[in-house]
Amino acid sequence: RSEGMRSVRNEIEKAAGSDVNVLVSGETGTGKELVARIIHSHSTFKDGPFIRVCIPTTPVSLAEAFFFGHERGAFTGAVDKGVGYFEAANQGTIFLDEIGDFPSDLQPLLLEVVERKEIKRVGSPKPVELNLRIISASNKQVDVMAAKGVFRKDLFYRLSTVSIHLPSLRERTKDLPELSLHILDRLKFKYGVKKELRFAPEAIWAMEAYQWPGNVRELESVIARAFINCEGEIIREKDIVDSMNITKADKNGVTFKEKMKMVEKEFIEKALENNEYNISRTASELEIPRSTLQRKIKTFEIKLLVKP
Repeated sequence: RSEGMRSVRNEIEKAAGSDVNVLVSGETGTGKELVARIIHSHSTFKDGPFIRVCIPTTPVSLAEAFFFGHERGAFTGAVDKGVGYFEAANQGTIFLDEIGDFPSDLQPLLLEVVERKEIKRVGSPKPVELNLRIISASNKQVDVMAAKGVFRKDLFYRLSTVSIHLPSLRERTKDLPELSLHILDRLKFKYGVKKELRFAPEAIWAMEAYQWPGNVRELESVIARAFINCEGEIIREKDIVDSMNITKADKNGVTFKEKMKMVEKEFIEKALENNEYNISRTASELEIPRSTLQRKIKTFEIKLLVKP
């Protein structure tokens, strides 16, 4: 629901309706592969393969053969012809994860693929024509790398015909309640849990106060642990906090406990406003005793404004 993600959805829809190359950027754990798969599944290549390539894990010494394929006898150990990643993705989409790590000596060959839609297997002068979609992703600033000459500028421009940047989870905390419930529903379905499970308000406050350095991937992990350890039908603050790494303050020096108090105050103020400052109704909505709410109002020095 956040403004940042509404913009991302619009960009995804535009990209899916064409066959241009896409570069997805964002921190680790923000969901870059998910975006690539969504684009693929709504594109003209949806009936073809989706080949994910993790560039950092591709052996450097055999990278050319892995990407572009090889003929029999092209090098020691090549006893049979090998199909590379690009050829395997023909008629579909190839997802180049962490494109910033693509070997510099092979970047001219990648440029050939991007521009001509063809490859040459190692050991063969004959080009192989391809029809595929290229989606790249990186947690690095590839534009900065290109400006510094670390990454080919012409290749960067051709890979980033459409650029989609995924905001970090801490930049879109408005999405946390909906995201958390979605993850919880998936866990219930996966493990066949029939009982009603929900988050206590203070559990949501804790999630909104946290920095989420691992983004959505970390959120999934935290909720999974809370789901396993939860006793009863309500996931409490303790269930969530026990799975978080809350030892560090944020970049402004604000600790988790301090941020938690700020978030809690904002939630209480909003709940009071929504309930026309009726203490009983607000306490019921927040699932806390009336006396507890009154104590928090006094502690946070919240002014009770009575609407006309």
